[in-house]
Amino acid sequence: MKARFIRSIKDAEHIYTYYFETEKFLRYIAGQFLEFHVHHEHPDDRGQKRWFTLSSSPTETHIAITTKIDPLKPSSFKNALHHLTPGTEIEVSEAMGDFVLPKDASTPLVFIAGGIGVTPFRSMITWLTQTQHTREVQLLYLTQDASQVAFKEELDQPFVDLHILSDGKRRNAKELSFILGNIESKHIYISGPEPMAKALATDFKAMGAHHYQVVTDYFPGYESI
Repeated sequence: MKARFIRSIKDAEHIYTYYFETEKFLRYIAGQFLEFHVHHEHPDDRGQKRWFTLSSSPTETHIAITTKIDPLKPSSFKNALHHLTPGTEIEVSEAMGDFVLPKDASTPLVFIAGGIGVTPFRSMITWLTQTQHTREVQLLYLTQDASQVAFKEELDQPFVDLHILSDGKRRNAKELSFILGNIESKHIYISGPEPMAKALATDFKAMGAHHYQVVTDYFPGYESI
């Protein structure tokens, strides 16, 4: 499917959101991802395609992705993405993925975001806010420093217990449980760099969380938050 680039905005230090208009209606669920194909000359070894979890909500007019741009040496793909001009067409896939909200609205939710892993939670919380589907949400947002906190206004909703931990420290599930309290009945969503997400998922399961309670969304290419 073709998508036309509209604009980009800077959300935080080195973090940008890119907005697109699709040629036909794109049906997706908050938390899902698409493959983006940005054609450019002299691609590096990572190529011309990337998977991105949408930061936009299905309730919004345009689709959007949010990513971190390395100011010193961005990949050829991100360099091309960052220099798109309005009206440029790219290719996107249909929506995929099961990192989505549980159907049971009474399920207490824990969202753990590592850096740019906040994007699906921005999508989910915006969807919940705009559709007035209030749920019980605890959000732990881990960043390198305060300058890299994105979407604070969208995330800071009355039904969200928001904790921003912006000291760049690597934390384990036991440390986070002091904030979260009892996890017995909660569904835990972990999104961020693959090493972080895998380690926390393993930790929470070792603490007694069942496999169906822990859902992960890995962001390849990132080693830390």
